Amino acid sequence: MNNTRPLLAAFAALAFVGLSPAGAQAPPAPHPNMAMHQQGHGGSIEKRVDQMLKRVNASPEQTTKVHAIVQTVKTDIAPMRATLRDSRKQSRTLLGAAQIDPAAIETLRAQESATRDQISRRVTAGVIEAANVLTPDQRAKLATMGPRQGPNQPR
Repeated sequence: MNNTRPLLAAFAALAFVGLSPAGAQAPPAPHPNMAMHQQGHGGSIEKRVDQMLKRVNASPEQTTKVHAIVQTVKTDIAPMRATLRDSRKQSRTLLGAAQIDPAAIETLRAQESATRDQISRRVTAGVIEAANVLTPDQRAKLATMGPRQGPNQPR
C-alpha cells in the first residue's frame, strides 16, 4: 500500500476537510475568495489528482478513469459528510443545554466515529480502485515522490 501514499493523501482530502469531532467548534467561515484560498492550500481534489497524474505521466484514458473514481467517491461520501455537519450542530445544541446529557453526547460521538469509519473505508476503496488504473511502474514512481508543499518547494 506504500505505493499509493500520494494517491491516498489526495483522496483523504475528500473525506477529512472540514470534519471535526463531537463538541468541537464549528468549522471556520468560508474564505471570501475560496478559489484563491484553495489554490494557496493545494487547490481542489481534482487539481491535486491532476498534478499527481502528471507526475507519473498518466495517459488521458488513465486520467479520465481516475477522475471518474474521484467523482464517484465524492458523491458516495457527500451524505456522510452532511451527517457529520448535522452532528456538529447537534453537539452544539447538546453542550449548550441547561442540563448536559452525557449519554446523548456519547451516542452522538459514537455515531460520528462510525460515520468517519465509513468515509475512511470508502476513500480507501477509491484509492485502491484508482491505484489499479495505474501501471506498476507508475505506482512505484508515486512511492518515491514526496508531497508537494507549495509553489516554492522543489518538485
